[in-house]
Amino acid sequence: MPARYIIAVSGVRPTDAVRLWATDHAVAARAFLLFVHVDDEDSATPHAPAAAAAADPSFADDDTLILHGPVPHTLADFVRDDDVLVLGTDKSGFIHARVFGSRGIQIAGAVPCSVAVVPNVDLRFRSGVVAGVDRGETIAVIARAASDEATARADPLHLIHSTRGTRAPPALRTTESVLLRASLAATHRWPSLVVSARTTSRPAAQALLDASRNAALLVLGPGGRPPTYPFGSVMHDVLININAPVLIARR
Repeated sequence: MPARYIIAVSGVRPTDAVRLWATDHAVAARAFLLFVHVDDEDSATPHAPAAAAAADPSFADDDTLILHGPVPHTLADFVRDDDVLVLGTDKSGFIHARVFGSRGIQIAGAVPCSVAVVPNVDLRFRSGVVAGVDRGETIAVIARAASDEATARADPLHLIHSTRGTRAPPALRTTESVLLRASLAATHRWPSLVVSARTTSRPAAQALLDASRNAALLVLGPGGRPPTYPFGSVMHDVLININAPVLIARR
């Protein structure tokens, strides 16, 4: 279970969606909830907690831990492997993000812990957890995170694997193996969990975004194989066009 849920804040108060998502998860996990602002000395942005407090007196400096230094690297040094870092973004994605702008993608790629990116959308009537299964070495972490989330919500889990870029017929056997192993891992952990699995020939990001349009959560793996590919292209494309909370599972 996560030790801490850490909300990264900037010059505006975290959206209600971000605060609710992080608070609900922290309470369920009996984990500590922490607000963190990184004061980048090279930035011309006003002191974030002070600006937020001026706009909303209920959000004051005492609520937030202040760190100093380059944002992605400072957060990467601060978080622990068993934390979940929670970032906010507006509905349009990181291009017009409300928390860290385009830095959000850099942060998600830099930190060693799991990252939740929560758009400013109404989540009350959403259901289902979608998980993108990419390759064998990430099956365990994706299946664990996605099945835990689905079980906590009493929602079904939908596993999706894209065959785009693979070759048949060996790819068919690989795809079946990846999805079967993910399904078995999820149901072994939670035997009563309802799991569906399907393949698609569409680009992975497109398929996952369509599937998560009305979902409560989209779970992704840790991205490309480090150190050469520290941040996968699928993860990048999903976050740019985000339409549901995304959990990048790393632990």
